[in-house]
Amino acid sequence: MKIAGFIKTSLVEWPGKIASVIFVPGCNFRCPFCHNRDLVDPFRIKGLKDYSEESVLSDLKKRRKFIDGVVISGGEPTLQPDLPQFLEKCCSFGLETMVETNGSKPDVIIKLSNYQIANYFALDFKGPLDSRYAQVVGLKKFAPEIWMRSFKIILKSGIPFELRTTVVPGIHDEKVLLEMARQLKKILRNEEIKKLRANWYFQNFQPKNCLDPEFEKIKPFGKTQLENFLAAVREIVPEAKLRE
Repeated sequence: MKIAGFIKTSLVEWPGKIASVIFVPGCNFRCPFCHNRDLVDPFRIKGLKDYSEESVLSDLKKRRKFIDGVVISGGEPTLQPDLPQFLEKCCSFGLETMVETNGSKPDVIIKLSNYQIANYFALDFKGPLDSRYAQVVGLKKFAPEIWMRSFKIILKSGIPFELRTTVVPGIHDEKVLLEMARQLKKILRNEEIKKLRANWYFQNFQPKNCLDPEFEKIKPFGKTQLENFLAAVREIVPEAKLRE
């Protein structure tokens, strides 16, 4: 598996757990507000350090007594053809695994779920599930039904998960977030999954290292404004939370 970044110890990436974080290069989305442009822009990826899989696995094996798990981030992890095999190796060390994904590869998610090699999913929920989704993720076309399939696979798997929305001025406001909340509630009404609840986290946009440099000029929402958005959304999705 291609590895472009490795944090040996993190107390924040997987709340409640001590984890190592692995960053993979490459993404099939072009979200203009993305703050990991070095992992997304093909020209910048060429200049990144390449960590050997063997050395990272060797380090994880040594650290297994001191960490709880491994987080695979990016970029987009599900684009890595060797992701399942890598997770299997982490599991063989007795480590839990978390996969952060944009939900664009449901076939990979179902494989990870069926093999029981992912213990937690963090699924991006970037915008309203309609024609606007492609615009938010910087593509000419993207069928939100693909994202919905990924989400339903995770829901039905019973594997713990969270949804993440980076709240960006000019893309999100109270009206948009309420639309997203109603769409989320509609999915959860499905008879097979209606007893499940979605942990949905809002995280504030950070105007730095953005894929589109113009977004670095945008002032993020203030905390009070975010809390007001959250209060409105909680009328529909009580599990929504603000990530500091």
